[in-house]
Amino acid sequence: MMTSAVGVPLLVIAFASQVVACSPAQDDTNEAGDIPADVYSNSAAETYLEPSEREAIEAEALKGDQAAMDAIIDHYSLGAKEPDIDRLMYWLRIAYQGGDERRLYDLVYLASDSDLECAEIVSLYNELEKLDPAAAKARRTGKVAECLNDRS
Repeated sequence: MMTSAVGVPLLVIAFASQVVACSPAQDDTNEAGDIPADVYSNSAAETYLEPSEREAIEAEALKGDQAAMDAIIDHYSLGAKEPDIDRLMYWLRIAYQGGDERRLYDLVYLASDSDLECAEIVSLYNELEKLDPAAAKARRTGKVAECLNDRS
């Protein structure tokens, strides 16, 4: 193996020089100067839908288009300018009722801090418990726990 004059393998030196060359410039950091700006996700801007886009995508989601359903859920969970938990819950319910079981996890999680009636919360929890008992137990917090305790 080839080494430099100081005994460091040339491959290590080449790798280190590539890392330094690819590192962000000093001015590419946040105000504190400790985290590169490109570390932060731009997901909110990427998932925001203009009203006209949202209407078209909602129409496709209602027809069963899974990509459209994911896009509208992403919009309400990440991209909307104002949080709209009621609309998010609405779309999560539709997705779950359409067969997307992963949305049940989100529904039960959000139910812990929601305006849902206890009967619906308990029903959702029971479905999750059948599907994934460990996940259900982990989501037994807040209003979910209250509703489950009240049924006993």
